Amino acid sequence: MPVGSCFSRGSLRLTGYLNYLIRPGFRLGSTAVSKSQLSKLRRSTGYTFSACREALVKHNNDFDKALLWLNEEAVKRGWTAAEKLSRRQLSQGLLGVLQTRTHAVVAEVNCETDFVARNEQFQNFVAGVTEAVMNEFSADPSITHFGADQFKEVVLDKSTKLSDAMAVVVGAVGENIAVRRAFGLHNAADASRLASYAHISTDGVKQGIREVKFGKYAAVIRYRPTGEQVASAAWHERANRLGKQLCQHIVGMNPRPGLELTTAIDDPDEERCLLLQPFFLDDTVRVGEHLARNEMVLEEFIRVECGQDESSRS
Repeated sequence: MPVGSCFSRGSLRLTGYLNYLIRPGFRLGSTAVSKSQLSKLRRSTGYTFSACREALVKHNNDFDKALLWLNEEAVKRGWTAAEKLSRRQLSQGLLGVLQTRTHAVVAEVNCETDFVARNEQFQNFVAGVTEAVMNEFSADPSITHFGADQFKEVVLDKSTKLSDAMAVVVGAVGENIAVRRAFGLHNAADASRLASYAHISTDGVKQGIREVKFGKYAAVIRYRPTGEQVASAAWHERANRLGKQLCQHIVGMNPRPGLELTTAIDDPDEERCLLLQPFFLDDTVRVGEHLARNEMVLEEFIRVECGQDESSRS
């Protein structure tokens, strides 16, 4: 048999063997990865196939151990990324707004660019933060404001610390993010009602997730009927409509905080006292007059703008 022919058959056999060794699911000195477990882990976590494969190899296809390892690694790598990105400026982000019968809250989460504000993982995080804030505010009616430091001990669902969940998002989106602040109104009196509104100005951002609404601007108010009478069903229907409209007015017209009446200024367009401002849907009537005509008393309001300097709220 010619030498060349023998060498050729040997080469083919060697090549075939090497192809067998490096085919998907087989690694020298490692565990073969179960395709079904790999797909399941990928669907459950959203992590890359390579990361899911590494987790399964390390834990001999044990799904639960691989999942735990992936989540722990995501937190570790996220904290590393967060430390590197911590000095970057945060000028974008989203507000999450959530309202129940007795509480209304607004939470602000900042990021670097509107590109990340449109990211689904970031939006899910904002929704989770807002829901966690609602839990905190509901448990303690004395809370009306959260600063950045107060978020350190907040826990999201499934006992995940907010700070760890944020680190995972930082690692995933590659930008610095921060949970900046939150505000809330409580409704202790049966006669009072709450209303809220979130205004989106960034294309590509969802209206909301679950019951949480998203926006760049938000307003929440608490109001009640005039006098001590029990409000009728017709009043409630009218007040619900006016409550949302008033929140929209507050977002658009940016009145100064508080309900203290001042002397009206000559130019109505420059008026910053809410009750003296021309109502945005009918500039022939002032907000205070419109409330009185509809037998409503405004008790309190909050306006929040994402990225706004605290000093500019006064």
